Amino acid sequence: MSSAGPDGEAIDLIIVTRSTDQTADALAAALSALHPNWSLSAAWAGDPQQRPTSPTGAAWTAHTPSEIDLCRVSDEDRPWLAGLAAARALLLERRRSIIVLLAGDVAVAGSLSPFAPSVDDGLVLVPRLLGLSTAGCSTAGFPGVSELLVVGAVSSSAIGVGGEALPAIDWLLGEICTGDAVPFGRRLDLASALFTARQCSDTSIGASIWRWPEDKSVCLLDAPRYDPNTSELLDGMLDGPPRVSIARADRLATLRVCAPQLSARDASFQLPGGTPVDAVVQLAVRSPEASMLLPWTRAAEFRAWLNRNYWTALVELRTDLAAAFGTGQAIDTASLRTWAVGAARRGEAPLLIDPTGVTDAIKPLEVIGRRTDGVNIVGYLDRQSGVGAVGRAMVRLFDDAGIPHSSIAYQRTDNPALGAPPETHQRIEFATTIACVNGDQIANLRTDHPELFQPGCKVIGYWFWELSTVSGGPPVAVDAVDEIWAATSFMAHAFEGHGAPVRTVPLPIEEPRRSGATRDQLGPLAEAGDRFVFGVVLDHLSVTARKNPLGAITAFTQAFAPDEGPLLVIKTINGETCWREHEELLAAAAQRSDITIWDTHLPIDDHYAFIGNLDALVSLHRSEGLGLHLAEAMWMNVPVIATRYSGNLDFMDDSCAFLVDADLAPVGALGGWVYPAEASWAQPDLDHAAALMRRVYDAPAASKRISDAALLRMKHQPGRQEVAELIASLVGIRH
Repeated sequence: MSSAGPDGEAIDLIIVTRSTDQTADALAAALSALHPNWSLSAAWAGDPQQRPTSPTGAAWTAHTPSEIDLCRVSDEDRPWLAGLAAARALLLERRRSIIVLLAGDVAVAGSLSPFAPSVDDGLVLVPRLLGLSTAGCSTAGFPGVSELLVVGAVSSSAIGVGGEALPAIDWLLGEICTGDAVPFGRRLDLASALFTARQCSDTSIGASIWRWPEDKSVCLLDAPRYDPNTSELLDGMLDGPPRVSIARADRLATLRVCAPQLSARDASFQLPGGTPVDAVVQLAVRSPEASMLLPWTRAAEFRAWLNRNYWTALVELRTDLAAAFGTGQAIDTASLRTWAVGAARRGEAPLLIDPTGVTDAIKPLEVIGRRTDGVNIVGYLDRQSGVGAVGRAMVRLFDDAGIPHSSIAYQRTDNPALGAPPETHQRIEFATTIACVNGDQIANLRTDHPELFQPGCKVIGYWFWELSTVSGGPPVAVDAVDEIWAATSFMAHAFEGHGAPVRTVPLPIEEPRRSGATRDQLGPLAEAGDRFVFGVVLDHLSVTARKNPLGAITAFTQAFAPDEGPLLVIKTINGETCWREHEELLAAAAQRSDITIWDTHLPIDDHYAFIGNLDALVSLHRSEGLGLHLAEAMWMNVPVIATRYSGNLDFMDDSCAFLVDADLAPVGALGGWVYPAEASWAQPDLDHAAALMRRVYDAPAASKRISDAALLRMKHQPGRQEVAELIASLVGIRH
């Protein structure tokens, strides 16, 4: 078999991407510079609704998998479903040599000619085991049998496709669509045994976690688990010492070139309306009757079909449900339906999959009128979240002011339900709606409840956002609303210039109704006794880096010697979901016995009691849209140490809070998938924060004067009546 394809030969390069970030752009630029004579195209492997209109430096291939096949396969297999489908179509059009690369998993630093297949080749694979070195390495550095059985002996990030590869491709595509839980690398191992295939013998191709050539430059880097936050490792998921050290000048230089091509963030893969393509959906659509369904093109028809089949598939996957409700013809459908309704409400099942198997789970709202003397208020009214609290505050405001309104609890959220959810009307009575949902969720609201967005109706988005600009942030359907209201001047400035008119409408921040729980009833506070406790409160889902608990740990350790007296208790929720961030936090806290991390969901009144039992609340946030928990602490006469930046400055200054100086810094990688890297937020001065923590601890009388001023400040914030009158005037209600 021929092993090379010079630049003058016709080679097709296919970049497969499932991300909307810039990694595919970087890979395309590198390939175009190295191989200007090779043909370059891109295959999209993400949600068809999210495919960028302008792909990376290459035209989108016209050859895509069927819509139903996209729903049949796992997230791991979906890129190869798209890449192999594109390669197969090219082979059928013209018998050419093809290289398929997964953007984000591989990086190109040199010529791929040693890897290029010929028209006489079948598959050309990148061996992960070729050229392993024993220099300075124990046998522990080599892969074991069990590991190879999981990941495979060849790379699952890049393959060559020669003119004789069609049988192998057809077999691989068929195996992928079966849904068997076999890693793609293992499928490639088996394909190489069943069909015409060869392994690239050039050690510069496919440097990876097991090998890096000692005596030559790297041309292709195979690093699907590279994490820029652990840039000293090729594999960011290692739970032991690295197999290959990159702590050498030449390797670090190569990695600097390659890093922009790696670590792509997958775009979410959802059906229209936001239903995730989970294992249950994948199982349901593997039935023969699903073959002709079109989940995106004919979304309503598909969802109706899925409603009839989802719960049967779920029972097939869940042995506990099968034991409880039976299987096949013996299913106790009435009991299953009762369980399913509760599961949907608890967030254990997709919210747009109907638990009754008949209609949409998020049911259309009853329209009983379009009056102009009041408003509909829609939000996460029965959920434990900051935005949910905002919606409930809005409802109470209208109740107290006697303004006609209809309250609507919106169900699409992962936040836990309140222990005692408020009663809501769940109907449309008025022509004007105030939507207390996040701006990036307004499109979902319009999908779920189009009856709110009919001609002649007015929708006002009461939105929260944490940065000084929304440019480059999550997609916000500004065209879906007629006005945007912001609770702080900071947020109002961020939304200005994006289409809809923007008004600042302050949120009446009420005195929290805390439970009577004392310290000895509140987790780690019970062990504090009479020791001084600094507290930090955060939800990991609100972007841990933005809340910056690591900054609080650093400041605390600077301010106090170990076991000097005070404690730092960091109260978190959703640590099990954001486990990487939570593990990082636990690791940082492990250095000191006087730092405790407490991850649990508390009833809302106990949550307030926790804050009220602190001696000081610390928020070294990088940015806040409002900072509701800071205001709540001020209401409860708890001294607050907070960053001198963003929405909290609408209700605090140096007279009523201990404000930490800060400089603006780029968001960078800390923003994750939520915030654009090019945006700015605050970098609090941790030395100043440490000094203020010391001051609050050493001077209780001065701290009490500040917290008393804070309480007075909160009592003089705009109240319900004042804000209600403002809102009534803004929406044209005579009140």
